[in-house]
Amino acid sequence: CFFEATAASVGRGTDLQFQVVGAPGFPAGDYTFTPEPKPGARHPKHQGLPCRGWNLSGLPVAELRRDTALRLHYLLDFFAAYEPRDGFFLRSDFFDKLAGTDSLRLQLLRGATEEEIRRSWAPTLRAFKAQRRRYLLYPED
Repeated sequence: CFFEATAASVGRGTDLQFQVVGAPGFPAGDYTFTPEPKPGARHPKHQGLPCRGWNLSGLPVAELRRDTALRLHYLLDFFAAYEPRDGFFLRSDFFDKLAGTDSLRLQLLRGATEEEIRRSWAPTLRAFKAQRRRYLLYPED
């Protein structure tokens, strides 16, 4: 989860861990939660502080399974609304590790759109698919 390396809480310390995203003072979203110590989250990010953001627990499971693409719009929307912008990435090196390279972080900082980001991945994805083809046991869909 890209949010782990940012100022956003992903709901650790709530009953909806990894189903909500928010931060103290975040100006967007209609869901509030306050992370508190719980089993598995003894010291959650933003412990005791009210966080505002989005509850994603109601997304239809069938839709999530059908749409297998990485959902970047939550990250892009959160980044666009978060202030101060320079406080969003708590650990740039960790974000880059989660993303695989620094390119996604740098694209966010430059204001790239989701379409531009996805387009930038296309050449590498084509090369990967060509390389893996000889190892596949079954035909690609």
